[in-house]
Parts: sequence; C-alpha cells; structure tokens
Amino acid sequence: FGGMGGGGDASSTVNSPIDTPVSNGTGSDRPLIAWIFSDEAATAQYHETYSRFIADTVENGWLASEISRVANLIRPYVEADANSFYSTEEFDTAVEAMQSYCALRSKSVRGQLEGTIPSTSEGQRADNSALVDAGTLSISDMGAMNTGGGGPGGDKAPSMPGGDMPSFGASGFSGPPGGFQAPGDSAGDDRKEADQPQTGNPSGGDSKPSFSGMQSQAGPQEMPEFGFRGERAMNSGVSQTAWITFGACLALLLAASFTAAKIRGHNS
Repeated sequence: FGGMGGGGDASSTVNSPIDTPVSNGTGSDRPLIAWIFSDEAATAQYHETYSRFIADTVENGWLASEISRVANLIRPYVEADANSFYSTEEFDTAVEAMQSYCALRSKSVRGQLEGTIPSTSEGQRADNSALVDAGTLSISDMGAMNTGGGGPGGDKAPSMPGGDMPSFGASGFSGPPGGFQAPGDSAGDDRKEADQPQTGNPSGGDSKPSFSGMQSQAGPQEMPEFGFRGERAMNSGVSQTAWITFGACLALLLAASFTAAKIRGHNS
C-alpha cells in the first residue's frame, strides 16, 4: 500500500508515488524494483496487481470494516488497563486516523494508476495540483512502533506497566503486571470466546476451523500430568538414579581397595 514508511507530512505520505517506491536513492541498488520499471510488461503487471489489490480490499469497504472490527476487540482492554501506553481517547483517535489514511491513500493510488495524479517523485514536484488533499489528517495520530515514543501524548518510551517484568520462574507466570484485569475475567466467558481460533477474509464472513471428529479418530486423549505430583515423580526418578550411581561407584572403590590389599600381602 506504501506511503507510511517515508515519513513526512500527511499530504506527501498519502500521495507517495507508486512508481518511485524508493524514498532514498534511485532504486538501482534494488534489483527487483529496477527490473520492474525497466520492463514495460512487468510495469503493467505491477499496476494491474496494485489496482486489483485496492479494489479487493479498500474500495469494496472490506478494510474499513476490518479495522472497525479489530478496534472493537481491542478497545475494552485499553479501557481496562490503568497503565496503558495510550488513553482510550488516543486509541480512538488513532483508529479514526488510520481509517482516513487508508481511504485517502487508496484514492491517490487510484488516481496515479489512471494517470490523473503523477506517479513519480519528479512528476509530483513538477505539478502537485492534482494531489489528494489530506485535510486535517495527522500521521502522528496513528502512534509509533519505535521504543522512543513520538506518537500520541508526546514522548512515551514504552516500559512494562507496573514497572517490573512478569515472572516466568519455576512457579509459573505470576499474572498480569500492574493490576490489569481483562474485561469479563470474573466470569471467564469473554476469555474463553477469545481463545477460539477465528479467521477473516476479504470476501466477508468469519469462519472457525472445525475440530469435530478428531477425538473419535484418535480416541480420548489424556494430557500429561504436570504440577506437584509430576514434579515429585520426576524428583523421585532423579534421586533413584543418583543413589544407584553412588552405590556403583562405592562398590568399585571397595573392590579396588580389596585387590590392592591382596597384592600387597602377596608381595610381602
């Protein structure tokens, strides 16, 4: 989809030229890109693939619906986390900015493919009158993925909520840090529903893989025993092995001592 990697203001990001995909340099050091634009048939196929991509994901409304769906899944956890990196308001602003960016970027790409908007950096520098107006869109509203912050709310260098890393020691995971409690955790229903594997697809509808028949084919499966009894059995096995090894070494030592004593008696 392009555009966001180069940074800069919203207008230049939204209108990033699809036929000059390298932000730094000429692209000669990137053989695949250089080959695509040196061959007319390859360039045509590149444009055709780009056109089909935005038609099947953005222009048909699927991407906007998918962003909303995923945002609705995440929002309750943002609201419940007292130590979140961003507030709920900042989260909602980021979602709105992402929706705007995708719609504007798709509009610009379509114009570049149809020739109404220059598709190269040189062409856009020569004439920027046809570029898509980014309006009030702020790219920084979508946040930042680097560890230095720079997204909504200023410089927020991410750290573990609550200060300390969670413990993964012998006693197991100690639980969410900072007192975070997942929505619906008291009943457990929300978590159980979220644990079910789900998949989405651009054609619409969600599908869940069916696991029916697996048990009938393999029969009831017993889970291996973990916990205190399993640890005790493991420790017991280790102890028995250690005692057997110690006994064998002691027997060899006694045999060697007895043999040495017999040899000294014979020589005397």
